[in-house]
Amino acid sequence: MYKIYVNEKPLHLVDIEEAKQRMPGSLENPVIPYLRKKSQLRKAKKWLENNEFASMTFYHPKPEKILKDFIKIITPYYAGGGLIRNKEGQYFFMFRRGHWDLPKGKIDPGETIEEASIREVLEETGLKARIIKEMITTYHTYIYKQSPAIKITKWFLMETDDVRFILQADEGIEKAVWTDLNKAIKELLPMYVNIQEVILEGMTLQASQIS
Repeated sequence: MYKIYVNEKPLHLVDIEEAKQRMPGSLENPVIPYLRKKSQLRKAKKWLENNEFASMTFYHPKPEKILKDFIKIITPYYAGGGLIRNKEGQYFFMFRRGHWDLPKGKIDPGETIEEASIREVLEETGLKARIIKEMITTYHTYIYKQSPAIKITKWFLMETDDVRFILQADEGIEKAVWTDLNKAIKELLPMYVNIQEVILEGMTLQASQIS
């Protein structure tokens, strides 16, 4: 399954078996077969942007084909980011442009996604971090340079020995905290839903390490 957030509302891309579990859907959350027509995707994007549905689900035997078609109707930007843990087991969160967020940024030419993620963390936070584990990829639409775009962000669990951070003010970062994941998802509001997805996976990884 893939999940694209449009105006903070999910467009689910699933296979037929998962679609059966979601059927019959509802007026607020329709479940629709994908017929390989990009016009379907354009309409879905517009409807979610206009708050006409709480969510939408498209299904197809190969949901990755729906994702590929969606990326063809909008400009994609690829990015990497980090959920950073310190030696005390706390995690780094920062506040920018009115939301709590995690450090992330676009890949520069010639970089790997891992190199871009580590560089962006260092530039935005001043923290020297190392990658521990690969995490989820998130998808969300936004406006970039006055044009519709989709950001495809690969996330990594990272660790750092640093405690003090140096925030990149010209990126709109106003403040930051170290906290645990439970407090973060409950208390650090507002927060983008794709960032909440990263926290939830971080909590799952944390639970698996404990068990």
